[in-house]
Amino acid sequence: MQSADMLSELCTLGAWERADGGYRVLDWKAAGYALDGACRHCTGEDPQALAGERDHETKAWPLLARPAIITPLCAVCGIDSARVETVAPGQMPARWAKLPGVIRAGIQQARKPGNWHLITAGPAAGNSHGVPIDAVRAGQIAWALRPPLRFAQVHQAGLHDDAGFCARCDAAYCYFHWNAIDSGYGWCPRGHGKSLDPDW
Repeated sequence: MQSADMLSELCTLGAWERADGGYRVLDWKAAGYALDGACRHCTGEDPQALAGERDHETKAWPLLARPAIITPLCAVCGIDSARVETVAPGQMPARWAKLPGVIRAGIQQARKPGNWHLITAGPAAGNSHGVPIDAVRAGQIAWALRPPLRFAQVHQAGLHDDAGFCARCDAAYCYFHWNAIDSGYGWCPRGHGKSLDPDW
């Protein structure tokens, strides 16, 4: 990773910010984990140390967990290709006030103290009002869905439809431009196929 890229990512994640010609650390733990991981990656440590990088990331991800709403835009028409929202423990979704009372009551009953929530709406499927996730998963999603969005990075979030991204185009498409059929399978404008619904 180039140092400029690393600095940009740390700013994007809220670990630090630009200030007075330099940087101000906002979250020492997150900055430390990110910098340590980047340094180990750049110096090419022995295979055993590199094998431990996954464990290092797992410890760092909870520190990177942030409430967020990510809406990649369709490369053809510019509407949202997907909507991914991470909701912090004790918080409610952004569209909370617009939900019917019976649905709000159901969500409150299903919530477990201390859990994050993941709400997704992809080109062809979603999880309606969310599923509980832990801080590790919330941090993994925050890391993968930081701008600028590219397929290889978005894929790391582990979403079944990659938030509408086509691997070969490296671009996101909406339901209409995925030309999806009833089974949830679709083809992007360039003819690349993809399953957009995990239930099919």
